Amino acid sequence: MDIKTIASGSGGNFYVLTAPSGAQLMLECGIPWKAIMRAMDFDFKSCSGCLLSHEHRDHAAAAAQLVKHGIKIYASAGTLNALGVDYGVLGPAPLREKVWTKIGDFEVLPIKAIHDAAEPFMYIIRDAEDTLLFATDTQNIPCCFVGLTKIMAEANYDMQLLYQNYIDSGDGWARKRRVMQTHMCIDTLTMWLIQQRARGFMTGLKEIHLIHLSNDNANPGEFIKQVEKYMGCLLYTSDAADDLIG
Repeated sequence: MDIKTIASGSGGNFYVLTAPSGAQLMLECGIPWKAIMRAMDFDFKSCSGCLLSHEHRDHAAAAAQLVKHGIKIYASAGTLNALGVDYGVLGPAPLREKVWTKIGDFEVLPIKAIHDAAEPFMYIIRDAEDTLLFATDTQNIPCCFVGLTKIMAEANYDMQLLYQNYIDSGDGWARKRRVMQTHMCIDTLTMWLIQQRARGFMTGLKEIHLIHLSNDNANPGEFIKQVEKYMGCLLYTSDAADDLIG
């Protein structure tokens, strides 16, 4: 499974998975439709649809445009209702928690996420070769998973940077509290990874992609060093979406 990050962050999120067969699955659509078309080289013949974690604009801004152009959206019923898009044979498809759904050459298992949205999901996604965990906009990962070969997980902020920036900016505590309750910090992710490895659940892990990093409260280079210290696999981060879709 090839993972391509087009945009990741509060400015917008969009990723593309490609199976060994060449089939593609889009993750999120939080950037303009024109940027999505460019990223896909104006070719959607191999695209099986778009999987959404939740309805917030930086993850689903182009949902209506995708439906308009005949691209099927997959998400929870709560997410689709919040977006106001109609279900249909060619339109959006509601997914059920902990029930596998086949999407083209991919199989998808929704898991409840912890976020301030209608019905947010994280996903296990598998193709003929790999099993991927996609976890974004969640306070933590409240599950253990066996057999993962790739991970895309939010590392939104560093606690010390978050505290210092909000003290310096005078933003007060409301926004900081919201970030802490609805997004995952690098220490939380690192601890979860260490626990999974100690239990023998990460023996086949090949790649970790750190996604949805805050522009102000994250340090990508330090985040990679922190995770590399404990995990023997390839590590990736992505630039802010504003730099990729301007």
